[in-house]
Amino acid sequence: MKNCPNCNYELVLLPRRKYKCSLCSKLYLPKQVESYNFRNWNKKQKENDMHNLKLATKPGRPRLLTDEERKIRSNEQAQRYYYKNKSKIIQKQIEHRKDNREQHNNYVQKWRQRTLEKRRIQWQMQNFRRRLKQLALQHLKFNKDKTSKTKINFYPPTISLAQLLIFKKNL
Repeated sequence: MKNCPNCNYELVLLPRRKYKCSLCSKLYLPKQVESYNFRNWNKKQKENDMHNLKLATKPGRPRLLTDEERKIRSNEQAQRYYYKNKSKIIQKQIEHRKDNREQHNNYVQKWRQRTLEKRRIQWQMQNFRRRLKQLALQHLKFNKDKTSKTKINFYPPTISLAQLLIFKKNL
């Protein structure tokens, strides 16, 4: 909320785009009010920063570390932890590798099964098409004498030939 520069009471925005103090009844332009409020806020921030700086540099209290110093300290702590717990860390890494190896082997095995199944289906389809072709050629060979130029021969559709193959296979 905006405050009056004169009496520090809350201001009200009027329809004329001006602020009016309810206590002292003075009118202010928006720029005046904003600059006054910004100066007050800036003054409070400076005081707050000075207070924090005094607390940080107080004797007996450690000073604040920079980012580089924090990185160096964390690296040193990590190295100390590693040398203390080296055997545990190595054991965990070995177990993790075993787990990953097992997962990889399972994935490869499933992939091989899928590809073999696809290849088997492709082979079956090729064999089926080859047999259909042979059956169609046989049909043409035996019905060759029936062909004439005036009459168009009717050849059975491949679906019926496929049904014949399936029927012969089941017998």
